[in-house]
Amino acid sequence: MDGIACRYTIRPDGQRRIVHFLLPGDFYDLHASAHFASDWHLGALTRCLVVDVQRQTLEDLAVRHSGIARGLWWATLVELETAREWIVNDSRPADKRLGHLFCELLFRLQMVGLAQDNSYDLRLTQIDLADAIAVSFVHMNRIIQSLRSNDLIIYQRGYIKIPDFGRLCEFSEFESTFLHASQTA
Repeated sequence: MDGIACRYTIRPDGQRRIVHFLLPGDFYDLHASAHFASDWHLGALTRCLVVDVQRQTLEDLAVRHSGIARGLWWATLVELETAREWIVNDSRPADKRLGHLFCELLFRLQMVGLAQDNSYDLRLTQIDLADAIAVSFVHMNRIIQSLRSNDLIIYQRGYIKIPDFGRLCEFSEFESTFLHASQTA
């Protein structure tokens, strides 16, 4: 309902790897079976307000209300498409990966009314961002400085402003189609 959480794993070398950010309105592992434990971890990156909805309750609602069933299928599709996009994003240079992440977060936050004027609060640490794009903390600082110096972002004290969203999208090869915004349930 509020805050930012993440899905992550711990690599054999002990490093955390964030593989998805959960924003207000997102479900955690909606598509997963209730019969098997997830091998991913869920972590709160900011103060979060969460609601625990029992899987049986969702199943009952879906059976009784076709619109809710379609909405749950849509949410599952977007979650899986986003996971695939993160895999592709890993093949880009680090500055493009971070730009892509900033574009994705802006777009997703705009979808739920939490971003305006191409800007949003992002109370994540540079370590969190580094763990999401698989770079060191030191390298993350350099990437942010590069994006700033190229006037692609304004980033200060947890606040992101993207002066020219189209330009950052082009630079980072971001296309929002994987979020299926035009097909919201």
